[in-house]
Amino acid sequence: MNTLKSQITDGIVMTIRLGLIGGTVIC
Repeated sequence: MNTLKSQITDGIVMTIRLGLIGGTVIC
């Protein structure tokens, strides 16, 4: 039942991590 919700949260966490990594690399 929580598979979709966990997938969405995992996607959000991944995007945030990628954004932070990309921000540090760019800056």
